[in-house]
Amino acid sequence: MFFSVKRLSLPARLIFVIVVQSLQGMEESIPCSPIVNLRGIVPGVVAPIGIGCTENGIVISDKDAFNVWDMQKQKKFIGLTGGVHDFAVNRAGTKVAWSGGCCLAVYDAYSGEKEWHLIVQNSPIAFNHKDEVVVYQKTNNQWPLIICSKSSHRPIEWPDVSLQANDSFAHHPLKEQIVFGVASDTCYCGNYEQRNYTPFTLSFPDNFFAVGQLYNNDGSCVAIIGRSSWETSIQFAAIDPKAPSYMFPGQSTDIDLQKICVAMAFHPNNKLFFLLDENNIIDCFHFETKKCIHSMCCKGQAKIPVNGNGLEKRLAFSRDAETLYVALKDKVVAIAVDDRKQQFFMLCALMLYEHNNDLLPPDVVRIIMYNALKVSNAPLWSYLDKN
Repeated sequence: MFFSVKRLSLPARLIFVIVVQSLQGMEESIPCSPIVNLRGIVPGVVAPIGIGCTENGIVISDKDAFNVWDMQKQKKFIGLTGGVHDFAVNRAGTKVAWSGGCCLAVYDAYSGEKEWHLIVQNSPIAFNHKDEVVVYQKTNNQWPLIICSKSSHRPIEWPDVSLQANDSFAHHPLKEQIVFGVASDTCYCGNYEQRNYTPFTLSFPDNFFAVGQLYNNDGSCVAIIGRSSWETSIQFAAIDPKAPSYMFPGQSTDIDLQKICVAMAFHPNNKLFFLLDENNIIDCFHFETKKCIHSMCCKGQAKIPVNGNGLEKRLAFSRDAETLYVALKDKVVAIAVDDRKQQFFMLCALMLYEHNNDLLPPDVVRIIMYNALKVSNAPLWSYLDKN
């Protein structure tokens, strides 16, 4: 059957042209969208090295300070000076914990009032799903784990496995499970209440060293990142539902990049994965395919210093998942990732769509939509379930 392009309506002709152009440009790499005129959203920040989000504000770990800001009132309600070893925000965003200066303190994230504190050495910390603080004392081989709350603190018998990846551990969001002792070839995962753990094998090259690990929002997967002097590799491991304290290497393709990444984050919907590199580029990956579907370049920013010891918490999502907070070299910025304002949500929706019976493969559809967005002034609409 033959038809004339001239008989098509203007929108149809536009789509036809986009299809032809897209088929011609299938091998094009994802362009980097420039983000210009970025201004710090919090005054007085000198050299941020970590950021987190509470229910009503953000937590900033600076070079010599620790602050919590109410973003609606534009007011700082927790301000501490001195070195910060680690910090954590509970799952509900209602509590903030701070570790530094041989002290652990927990604050109410609404009022800023200190709820309790404990004298411990500088240690990595994390909230568990019961809002207790898990402290990993890396130099205490007899009682390396302490579970702390306002009413009590109790040591946990734990194997003599030292922390390696950035002297940190990752805590499961919904159960008493941690990933720890990450090296270039081995990682441990275990349930500290059941006192069992198991190692599993990583496959980083010999010149790589592990720098950090992170669970996704529902704990079904953990990302482990390794770096060489000029490359980054991220490996993913999935939770075995038949053995809650054990893990096995995921079947998905890993992410390998020829650049140095300094931070990573899962989107709360578990469908997107973000990486920040030292040159202020934020790459967004479709989690299932591990393909980069959007890239953003923070223009006019100084290069982010690379922490030789490991990964930093430079990426954090707001509780409504519509804002991505980024800690650059000398400022904290906010980037809108609302699906009505950014392209990658629509692109991700296309990648998630089932293409088994379609005439066009998914890569073609993705490029068609990307080109359509570039020439269309129509508002973007919601495709993704944010629950």
